[in-house]
Amino acid sequence: MKRRKLAWSVGVGTALIIVAGVASSQDMSDAEIIGKVAERVASYPEVRYMEVKAVSTMVEMDKQWKPKKEIVVKKIMRMNDGLRSEEILSARQTEKGNTKDVTAEHAEEARKNAEKARRRREERGREADEDHSGGRREFSMEQMFPFGEDKRTRYDFVRRNDSYVGRRTVYVLEAKAKTRSDKWIEGLYYIDKKTFDVLQAEVHFAKNPRAVKRFEMEAQFQVLPEGYLVLARSRVRIHVGLVIKNIRMEAEETYSDYRISDERF
Repeated sequence: MKRRKLAWSVGVGTALIIVAGVASSQDMSDAEIIGKVAERVASYPEVRYMEVKAVSTMVEMDKQWKPKKEIVVKKIMRMNDGLRSEEILSARQTEKGNTKDVTAEHAEEARKNAEKARRRREERGREADEDHSGGRREFSMEQMFPFGEDKRTRYDFVRRNDSYVGRRTVYVLEAKAKTRSDKWIEGLYYIDKKTFDVLQAEVHFAKNPRAVKRFEMEAQFQVLPEGYLVLARSRVRIHVGLVIKNIRMEAEETYSDYRISDERF
C-alpha cells in the first residue's frame, strides 16, 4: 500500500528547547512506542495543495563559525501536487554592518527553481521531483521518520530518558541506521506520550554525502486543528568542503498561517 505523503519537505531545521532530567517511564516497550508512532504518522491526512508563510534567516559563517553575512527572506511557500514554489515578499542582506534590499535577486532565483522543478516533473516524472528540489539535497518529513514497517528493520532504536517539549512529556528515541549511507536519516525523536505525535527531531545523514563535512538538522512539528502534520520551525547547520571553497551556513525557517486545500493555489 502506498504511504501517504506528509505536508512539507524539509530543507532547514529548528533550535530545540528541551528540559531534560526526567527518568524514563517503563509503561510501554520500545517496540510498542514505535508501533504507536507509525500508526499516528499513517493517520495524518494527505496534503496535495498547501500554502504557508515563512521567514527564512540564512547566515554565512567563517571558519570559527562566526557570522559573516545574514539574509532574511519573507515569502509564501506553495505546494501543488508535489511541485513547490516560492513567492518572495522581501529579502534583506546584511554584511559588514551594511544592509541592502535583495528582493529582486531572490525572486528571480525562486522563479528559476520553480521552472526547473516543473521541467524535471515533465522529463522524469513525479517521483524524481519529490526526491530533489532545485538541485538542493532535501528530504521530506516522511523520509525523516524511520518508524514505518518498511523502514524500522533498517534501524536500531535506543530509548533515552523521558523529557519535556514545552509542558508536554515525551518519549525520547534515538534511531541509528544499520547501514552507513546518505540514503538514511538518523537521530533523536521526541514523541508526545499521550498522542504519539513526533514533536521534535534532531537528525543527520547516517553518512554524509560527498563533499559534505557537517550536516545537522533540527525540526519542530505541529498538528493543525484539521489533523495535518506540518513544520512549525526548522534549522540546519551545514559545512560543504569544495576544492576551491568551503561553505559554512546556518539557516532557520519559521512557518505560519498554513492554508490547505483540495484545489491548487
